[in-house]
Amino acid sequence: MTRSKQEILEWLQSNLGAELERDAASISADAKFTELGVDSISMLAIAGDLEQWLGLTVLPSMLWEHSTLEQLAAALAQSPRV
Repeated sequence: MTRSKQEILEWLQSNLGAELERDAASISADAKFTELGVDSISMLAIAGDLEQWLGLTVLPSMLWEHSTLEQLAAALAQSPRV
C-alpha cells in the first residue's frame, strides 16, 4: 500500500509521541530525531515498525540521512514499492 507524505508524517509523530511519552501534536515536522532525544536503539525500533507498516525496507541509517520527520516522510513516500 502506498502511503502519502502526510500519512507517514502523522504516523511518525504519533509513534514518536508514544515512545517519548509526549503529545504527538507537540512534535514538529521539522524536528530532528536527535533533538527529540531519539537514540540509536530507538532508531532501530522506529525503522522496524515503519518497515512493517509500510511494507518496504527501511534502514535505520535513513533516520540519520533524513534527519527530520518531514525529510524522512518525504523520502519514504517517494520510495519505490517492490
